[in-house]
Amino acid sequence: MSDINRDRIQDILESLDHEEDRTQEKVRVAVEEVEDLGREEGLAGQIDDFYGIMADIYLAMGDLKNARKHGKLAVKMLQHYAGFDNMRTDGAVAFMRKLDKMES
Repeated sequence: MSDINRDRIQDILESLDHEEDRTQEKVRVAVEEVEDLGREEGLAGQIDDFYGIMADIYLAMGDLKNARKHGKLAVKMLQHYAGFDNMRTDGAVAFMRKLDKMES
């Protein structure tokens, strides 16, 4: 991965650190840009953690639909790249269970 793109992804994530600065549009654009950078750099195996972060951000925003969407992507990719019995995968699965409880 080029340093420029690595720095850009870090900048994007840092731009979402402050809840008061988040908007649906800003988060949507951030997701699209990181996905594009991930494809450009061949980072399919690393983007799973990004989806987990985005699921948390959407949950904090009260957007359960997008939290679920990105949580599912995180679980799917982590199961594929990290394995079914990986701690990161377990965390993503626990996040989805938490969402299920919130929605019921």
